[in-house]
Amino acid sequence: NTPDDLQGHGTFVAGIIASNHTTYRGIAYGVNLINAKCLASNGEGLEDWILNAIEWAVAEVTDPAEIINTSFGTNEIDPDGQSRFTKAIDKFIDLYDIAWATAAGNKDQETGSLRLNVPGDIFNGLTVGAINDKNTVQRSDDTWADFSCVGPTEDGRFKPDIVAPGVGITSVGIDGTLRVGDGTSFSTPLVAGALALIAPVLIQKFYHEWYLAARALLTNSADDWGTVGPDNYTGWGYMNLYNAWGTRDFIIIDEIMEGDSLPYSIYAENGSLVKITVVWDRHYKSTIGSEILFYNLSNLDITVYSSDGKLINYNYYESKNVIQVSFVANVTDYYNIFVEAEFVDSDLEEETFAIASSAPLYKGIVAANLTVSLTLPSTAYDSEIVVANVTVENTGDDLISGIYLNVSMSKGLSLYNQNLPIYLGDLQAHETVNVKVYLKSNDIGSQKVKAIVYYVLGEMILRGVALKSINIVDDDTDPPEIGQAQIEGQLIILRSITIRVEITDDSGISSAVLYYRAGNSEITENENDGYVELKYDPSQKVYYAELSIKLEWIGKTVYFRIKAVDNDNDRLNDTEVAWSDVFSIEVPLTINMGIILIPILLILIIGVAIMMKRK
Repeated sequence: NTPDDLQGHGTFVAGIIASNHTTYRGIAYGVNLINAKCLASNGEGLEDWILNAIEWAVAEVTDPAEIINTSFGTNEIDPDGQSRFTKAIDKFIDLYDIAWATAAGNKDQETGSLRLNVPGDIFNGLTVGAINDKNTVQRSDDTWADFSCVGPTEDGRFKPDIVAPGVGITSVGIDGTLRVGDGTSFSTPLVAGALALIAPVLIQKFYHEWYLAARALLTNSADDWGTVGPDNYTGWGYMNLYNAWGTRDFIIIDEIMEGDSLPYSIYAENGSLVKITVVWDRHYKSTIGSEILFYNLSNLDITVYSSDGKLINYNYYESKNVIQVSFVANVTDYYNIFVEAEFVDSDLEEETFAIASSAPLYKGIVAANLTVSLTLPSTAYDSEIVVANVTVENTGDDLISGIYLNVSMSKGLSLYNQNLPIYLGDLQAHETVNVKVYLKSNDIGSQKVKAIVYYVLGEMILRGVALKSINIVDDDTDPPEIGQAQIEGQLIILRSITIRVEITDDSGISSAVLYYRAGNSEITENENDGYVELKYDPSQKVYYAELSIKLEWIGKTVYFRIKAVDNDNDRLNDTEVAWSDVFSIEVPLTINMGIILIPILLILIIGVAIMMKRK
């Protein structure tokens, strides 16, 4: 009957994510939280209460949730992925494109069982176990927390997926005091908070598929812990946000049909450990009665080859919809990765997956004998046309035929007066070709440009890639300068006034508007009695407007304000706007004589003239 936390568990979890305490600050402090209260004050509740709260949070609130944290579970249901509760969560993730972190559960105090809790058997989210970090900075003494529930699931999947600190966690209680607690309930919000930290970057790049990229990234960047490879105590590893941030650009979202083999390339230094992870979802199909149905789960594989075609490794580790391969590079070179689809449900047609790597990852096979380099200025004004110089070289001893150049760029840049791709034709052995690509700015800030050269060899596309950044700077960030307005005209004698003002800007002025309002000094574009466009007098280098005195102005103070817009239009929303201070004139009552007497005198003169003519 109240949204308030009467038990304390929810507040403690929320503090781990979003606390603004100066010492015990939340991992993603400042993030927006949605209070979807769904359990009673004793910490227990019905399955339907929870599912209704989740649906409200992801579908009904004004700003729906992108990330869900569930720090609860039950060991009274078989963790086989087939319970209504688990299926409902996988359905929510697949339908609403949300990232999910859920607790693996804690040891049963009565039986001592470490059986995985439901919904820790989900397919589409991250199940989180706990690590004891011994309250030290270094990780070398960290161990699996002996209360943290373990896998596998009844259908043989590794669980948990990932682990994070869950011993001696400090957060806030419902009375506002700091408290300390242990449990996977408290390691889980660390992962949810990590998802919140990387969400802005991944959403910008992958849009609604960001959650899939996030799951691949956190899984792949985790430190392998305990036994080599994944296990049922620490999963795919110990969450490492430093690694995640450093490899955030090494992710690709792709689609594959049954029987297809998609090629990728990574660049690895000799002796470096390379890890590659592929994840995909269990996809919701329909609900019949109370039964939630899914398409049959796809079956994908990864294989790694050297650039000369020798088998390096294949996905030794797999867990239904997560596969991973790792190897130590024995030479500094490009390595070829193939993702193959052994099975995709015919009703689904194709599978969407995320592939994440610990080393630079490229789509297609990188051609060792075709190199590309890209040069850009480090900085350019938004008014400039940026020239990207691309150099393509055949470093091999044989002719390469049918070479194309393509260029991709951040949204802040666009191609200028060119069409892509550019056909380069053939390159003889050790021949070089230079190409200029012209780009126009659409936005300011750091922008990326990628040059891709490629050719077809048999059934494979071989390619070379170069990536550079450029900082686009606004060439005019200052608004126009509006001088003091001068009002000319004798109100008692004349029926009009002239307002003159000096307006300057380095980019020139595109428009200047004089707004007026009688009896009220509050003037905006929406609050005024009228306006007039100012004209430019080049001889005096001033803007001016002539206004007739209106009858409704008599006896009032008339207020004026000038809006000026500069002529800096290199890109959308590039202009700067300035408003002058409000200035005014007093229109006296005596002006009524000047306005009315003139037409009366004219009538009298005309009348006298007519009478004289009759005489």
